[in-house]
Amino acid sequence: MQIFVKTLTGKTITLEVEASYSTRPAATHLRRQAA
Repeated sequence: MQIFVKTLTGKTITLEVEASYSTRPAATHLRRQAA
């Protein structure tokens, strides 16, 4: 499943996650993508 996150600077980050993910692994993945 894909989740699209738009940052405050306007950048859109696409996360590929499993439906069973909780918010913590998804947030960790987001932080890695944003760096």
